[in-house]
Amino acid sequence: MKYNFDKVTDRSKVPCVKCHPDCLCKTFNGNKDVFPMWVADMDLPSSNGVRARIQKVVDDGIFGYAYLDDSFFDAVKRWNLKTHEWDLKTEWIVFTAGVVAAINLIIHEFTKEGESVLIQPPVYYPFKRSIVNNDRNLVINPLVDTGNGYQIDFVDMEQKIIDNKVKLFIMCSPHNPVGRVWTKEELTKMGEICLKHSVLVVADEIHNDLILFNNKHTVFANISKEFAMNSITCTAPSKTFNLAGLHCSLIVIPNPEIREKYQSRLAKLGVGGANVVGMEATKGAYLESDEWYEEMLAYLEGNYKYLCEFVAEHIPQFKVYPLEGTYLTWISTKSMNWTVKESEEFFEVKAKLGVDHGCWFGEEGAEFFRLNMACPRSLLTEGLNRIKNALEK
Repeated sequence: MKYNFDKVTDRSKVPCVKCHPDCLCKTFNGNKDVFPMWVADMDLPSSNGVRARIQKVVDDGIFGYAYLDDSFFDAVKRWNLKTHEWDLKTEWIVFTAGVVAAINLIIHEFTKEGESVLIQPPVYYPFKRSIVNNDRNLVINPLVDTGNGYQIDFVDMEQKIIDNKVKLFIMCSPHNPVGRVWTKEELTKMGEICLKHSVLVVADEIHNDLILFNNKHTVFANISKEFAMNSITCTAPSKTFNLAGLHCSLIVIPNPEIREKYQSRLAKLGVGGANVVGMEATKGAYLESDEWYEEMLAYLEGNYKYLCEFVAEHIPQFKVYPLEGTYLTWISTKSMNWTVKESEEFFEVKAKLGVDHGCWFGEEGAEFFRLNMACPRSLLTEGLNRIKNALEK
């Protein structure tokens, strides 16, 4: 392999959300000395292509306003055609600083106060926050836990849409945190329900390149013209290439009327426009990182297999759920019968481990935790050993 993903980088040298003591203290009930395996960014270095592009900007020494020209959009289109067989048009792509910011803008523009927005918990917690913060009515269609993965309750989904007059559905595909890569058939059923009841679909596909073990991601908007015209796709290079701190996201809106309304909202708020480092890093990712991408996926698959073997042998009280996509493992602690407080105390105080507590994703996740495995294997081993040793004590 060309890249050494076993190399450990000391991230404490640069202030970052994942491991800064102040942030850990605020997040984990005052426990700032936890070993960080939580927030969704990688402890793996970015590709040579990304780094070379950034270095060129640094060497030039000028960091003025960036202009998104054809070379930027051509890079985005090249990657999506190659990876997802999605033939994007330049005019569909609207740059936005972040997917969460985009979701808030969409909720504000396409629904009114008191109107209903549907999500499928346990799910990425900023979805709920964005709905509640914008004074919309939260409607949930909980995923069905089969004991070895999750399925969608389509009957409940449609009934909730009817009963609550839902206007907007935020879909997580692949699903964070449960790790499902929805099949084309599942996506089609959800899309048809939304078309039938005039529900706009917001497809958060930010993890769409992180597909493991020969699973296949289907772009929702690429299934049919009807779905494309009734959806907004949120994606970015940030999760795949570890560029979250550069704030460069791509909101894809084929429907010109919907796109115009979204762009109008951006203009009213005075937000938009790329930074030159993020722009060049995106081009480096989508044009010059294919080899890194393949090696990174193989390393993640190795980490997941290792994690499953370790848990089975040393932590049989826990159960690792199947992982089809993302680098975020969803692990059940149901056999422990812990309360939320007991679970927090175990991880934060006894194991001194910072994980995403399952309850953050909704009450449906209360007996789980999310562990970020996008790290050198030695760090993964350290985190797992902390759990093992705490349980033994």
